[in-house]
Amino acid sequence: MIDKREYVDLGSKPGILKKHILIYSRLDEGWYVLIRDITSGCIVTVLPENYHDSSFIKINESDKKSAYDLAFKVRALRPELISINLCYNDFDGYRHSKNIYSIPISQVEVSQESFLKSKFIKLLKRKIRENNARGLFFDEHTIEPGYTPLFLNVRFSPDKYKILYF
Repeated sequence: MIDKREYVDLGSKPGILKKHILIYSRLDEGWYVLIRDITSGCIVTVLPENYHDSSFIKINESDKKSAYDLAFKVRALRPELISINLCYNDFDGYRHSKNIYSIPISQVEVSQESFLKSKFIKLLKRKIRENNARGLFFDEHTIEPGYTPLFLNVRFSPDKYKILYF
């Protein structure tokens, strides 16, 4: 939802580098406010609607309707991909996530469990572990030297993913 910008920007206070964004969770059938660090883009915390209303400013009904509509909007059909994100800490200790591979599902001729145990995944994890002193290069993405790999997020669909720890 965050990557697809399916949220409502509730704004931020001047001088405080945190942005409040509103989402509607179809799974929980409720609204949440995510507090996002403006400089790093990381989500700092997630607040339920009632906590945000009592601790900060009450959420407008129009903003809630917009977030609800965004959660239920019909997405354009596109080729289904297996997306692999590397989550890591950089040299300064900040957490990041970068998409390092996107593979069309049609090119994978094994089950999801077999794919997770495949030679491709094993070699990818080894490459990531062995290159932290030199940095990594994936297509247009560069990961600077000195990173600490945390896990791979292998996403088979918007609702189905697997976390592979190092």
